[in-house]
Order: sequence, then structure tokens, then C-alpha cells
Amino acid sequence: MTNKHTDEGPFLSEFEKDLDGVVLREMVTYRYKDGMMIKEKVSRSFKKGGDYHDKTSSTPMPELK
Repeated sequence: MTNKHTDEGPFLSEFEKDLDGVVLREMVTYRYKDGMMIKEKVSRSFKKGGDYHDKTSSTPMPELK
């Protein structure tokens, strides 16, 4: 299945870049869910020898009045 938002362009090319020298990669998404804005964050820490550690978090954002 194709997705016009992720199948081309600079967003996809960033994920296809060479990872030589990269120690951390993060992506943040802001989403409305059940009437509340949620900040979703995923990160990958790269270790020597090609190993890595993934982390995810989901944080409700305070309502601004």
C-alpha cells in the first residue's frame, strides 16, 4: 500500500540517508486524540557495532486557554 505523505520527498530521503556517524535519531508527531493533543516521540540511539536502542513516549499536552 502506498502513502502519498511518506512515499517520496525530503521526509523519506532523510530516513534513507547513510547513518555513518549518527548517534541519535528522533521523530516527533503531534496528534489530536479523544479531544486532546498528544505529543508522540520515537527515538533510536545508535551504539558501537551496529546495535541500537529504541524508545517511545506519549505525552498529553496541556490545554491552552
